[in-house]
Parts: sequence; C-alpha cells; structure tokens
Amino acid sequence: MRGGGWRIILLVIPVERAELLRRLDERNGRQDGNALAVAESALDDFYVRFEPPQDEGEEIIEPGSF
Repeated sequence: MRGGGWRIILLVIPVERAELLRRLDERNGRQDGNALAVAESALDDFYVRFEPPQDEGEEIIEPGSF
C-alpha cells in the first residue's frame, strides 16, 4: 500500500530472566530439524542491552492482564 494506511503496533511482553533461561534450556534441548542452540551468554548480552520502549506509542501487556 503506497502512501500510508498502515499502522504498526509494537507489543512488549515483559518476561523475567529466569523464565527466559527456562525457555532457552527447553529450546536448546530440542533435537528436531528446526533445533538451534543459543548460548546463555547470547541471552545475557541481549537482556542487558534491551531497552523497553518508553513514550513511543507502545502498548505494554502486563503479566496476568490477558
């Protein structure tokens, strides 16, 4: 669509680091054709550098609100 008409919505779903590590462990245990191991250090690098959007028109979904 040219000239607009699109609306982008960014949903930010906060997840605690402990839950991310649990999911990473589960993911790294996969043995199927789509398996891709991710080092905990890669998660840590992303986690410390992630800046949640603030005052950018974002919608934040708080845990338990859906």
